[in-house]
Amino acid sequence: MTDSKTAFITGATSGIGKATAEIFAKNNIRLILCGRRAERLKELQNELSKLTEVTTLQFDVSKRTEVEAAMNALSENFKQIDVLINNAGNAHGLSTIQDGNVDDWDAMLDINVKGLLYVSKAIIPQMIETYFKSIPPTLEKLENNYLEKNNIEIDLIISGAEDIALPDNSVDTILITYTLCTIPDLDNSMAEMKRVLKSDGKFIFCEHGIAPDQNIVKWQRRINPIWKAIMGGCNINRNIPKIITDSGFHITNISEMYLPSTPKIVGYNYWGVARK
Repeated sequence: MTDSKTAFITGATSGIGKATAEIFAKNNIRLILCGRRAERLKELQNELSKLTEVTTLQFDVSKRTEVEAAMNALSENFKQIDVLINNAGNAHGLSTIQDGNVDDWDAMLDINVKGLLYVSKAIIPQMIETYFKSIPPTLEKLENNYLEKNNIEIDLIISGAEDIALPDNSVDTILITYTLCTIPDLDNSMAEMKRVLKSDGKFIFCEHGIAPDQNIVKWQRRINPIWKAIMGGCNINRNIPKIITDSGFHITNISEMYLPSTPKIVGYNYWGVARK
């Protein structure tokens, strides 16, 4: 297994896809180049193989059976994919609605929507599995580095917040950052954190959530189902103060604001301290 990252790029033979492949190759990222035109794929492979390892797959992203066959055809040393660039797409049907061609609309949906979904479905499960396998060794490395530099003992507990393997009233401080937006079972998770926190302990939080402006809230609620689906379960409209107080904590201080240079629908932040 190589230490280099592997990128899977659709629509790799021209435009943004080709430019991305060239930049990745210069940074020693291994490439799986995908497209419909065999001669262009071969030409690009020959060019970029001077810089990094390259393999190619010729298929049409709009055809699910071809996507599945291409994935099955990948050699073993290219099966672990770290980066997915879902770039394949086209721009049929630029006429006005009244003059539009239904075949153009179908082509757009097949390639730009279905194609994106077919490729994502084929690759993302493996990427998620690889990511979660990487968490324990990454945490262990952080633990060893921190211990070496600071001489502070660290105990790693690999588990969900729904079942914390610690005794009651055993910790002085809980620090939680950008997590309450994603935890599926909030009730049990908050109950567990309250259980392990000492009676005089602190619950320190920094989270994003529901905005105070109703026009923003309206869009948060509309967009949240899509956002949650593509962002690993993250919710942009959870009421963070209410979640904390409904769990039996009382907030002793809190600050909140829209983060600068961040879209308002995802950028309203709360941070503060709560106690039992």
